[in-house]
Amino acid sequence: MDMIKREIERNKNSIYCGDLFKKYPEHFPMWVFLEMIPFGRMVSFYKFCGERYHSDIMRDRHFLLKTCKEIRNAAAHSSCILNELRPGSKMYNSRYSVMKELAKIEGISKAVRTKRMSNARVQQIVTLLYTHNQIVTSSGVHKEARVLLQKFSERMVKNIHYYEKNDLIMANFCFLKMVIDSWYEA
Repeated sequence: MDMIKREIERNKNSIYCGDLFKKYPEHFPMWVFLEMIPFGRMVSFYKFCGERYHSDIMRDRHFLLKTCKEIRNAAAHSSCILNELRPGSKMYNSRYSVMKELAKIEGISKAVRTKRMSNARVQQIVTLLYTHNQIVTSSGVHKEARVLLQKFSERMVKNIHYYEKNDLIMANFCFLKMVIDSWYEA
């Protein structure tokens, strides 16, 4: 609990959260609490709520959010996300819910799903895309994500001939394009 208090205290003079801290110095509403804590702490809090209310859905989503946190941190710190695409680098098994949704995509066999999702980076990207579809409820946000992801999908294969001698890049780009095109169709 002291760690959470310290994290919230750090926001006292923040240009982003300072006014909220001043407005609610002692007892702030839940939305303010969620604004004040780091994303990783929010994921832990979500898990706590899932356990407290015996919610299997929340517990499952907690693991999805943890995966999202990993790729979010990599992106935030300018890590090279697509620098290693070989199969077999995953740290844990993909969530059943993600694999079940992937199984619905025409043209992706079980063998391909298993192989592509055995790469930690691809697993994180696909899990992020799946989680967005499951958790975000705003149709406007979904529409904007669809537009941006379709542009990304097109950009990914725009010069695919550059990689024609690299089967690993070709296979992963094609897999990700199929996922994006299926889950975020125009």
